[in-house]
Amino acid sequence: MADEPTPTMQHAMEDPPRDRLGMTVLDEDRCWELVRGEPLGRLAVVVDGRPHLVPINHVVRDREVLFVSVPGTKLHRALHQPGGPAVFEVDGYDADDHSGWSVIVSGHLHPVQDLVEHTGLDLRGRPIWLDGYRDRSWLRLVPEHVNGRTLDQPD
Repeated sequence: MADEPTPTMQHAMEDPPRDRLGMTVLDEDRCWELVRGEPLGRLAVVVDGRPHLVPINHVVRDREVLFVSVPGTKLHRALHQPGGPAVFEVDGYDADDHSGWSVIVSGHLHPVQDLVEHTGLDLRGRPIWLDGYRDRSWLRLVPEHVNGRTLDQPD
C-alpha cells in the first residue's frame, strides 16, 4: 500500500514553487517539454564584445538544443571557436487568457560532430529555414542552466 502524502508533501503538490514576482517556477522536465514543443526560439551570443540575438528554428536532442548555421553568419564562428557562451529562449503566450511562459537555456555552443546526415529537414522532418544553402552546419547548445516561468491570469 502506498504511503499517504504528508501535509508537507500535499502542500508541495498543491502549490507549485513561485519566484519573488509570483510567477510559477517550472521544473527542468517541463522546461524541456516546452522547448521541444516550439519550433522557433531566439539565440543570443557575444560577437565582437556585443550581444547578438537571432531567431532560429531548432530541435532538442538529449537535452541539447540543435540548429543550423551557414557560412557568413555570426553563429557560424562557433564552428571555429567552439565553447562560446550562448543563451537560448523560447516563449509561449495566450492573448485570450493573458497567460504565458518563458524558458531560458544557457550554456556553450559546439559544432555537432555526430549527425550522420545533413539534409533539408531538421530532426523532426520540418523544413529548415535556411533551405537552399548547400554548405550548412549543425551547432548544439550544451546547457549549463535551464529555467522557466509561467505567468497565469490572476484569479
